[in-house]
Amino acid sequence: MKKKPGRAAHVPTELTRRKVEAMKSYGISADDIRISMGFGSKSTLYKYYSRELDVGLINLVVAAGQTVSRLMVSAQDERTRLDAAKFILTRRAGWAEHQRVTHLGPNGGPLQAEVKQVEDFSRVPADQIDEKLRAEMAGA
Repeated sequence: MKKKPGRAAHVPTELTRRKVEAMKSYGISADDIRISMGFGSKSTLYKYYSRELDVGLINLVVAAGQTVSRLMVSAQDERTRLDAAKFILTRRAGWAEHQRVTHLGPNGGPLQAEVKQVEDFSRVPADQIDEKLRAEMAGA
């Protein structure tokens, strides 16, 4: 049986492994790595470089974590230290900030909504739009 013509099988090298891991550790997406490395499909990337993709992502998370931790402890600006601490606590310790917004009408009653038909301004000549809008607003 004859082999189908096409691309030769990919053979990873130490250099290509280091490049894939480095690119992933800089936050580059798998699809962009695939394009940069000249791979025809994502399956080639994942088949031969899954470990490098995993390690690169771990290195990215470690570097970001080190930066945030360092800022939290030693930044000169108190706001930066607070923001870094909040980032770590919300992303890693499960903390959450909640905000409740309640919309009320006059005297705490329900909001009153009015639906009004307005003119389709897409058919109004550009030089007449301001005039038409003012007329609409005045009639409101």
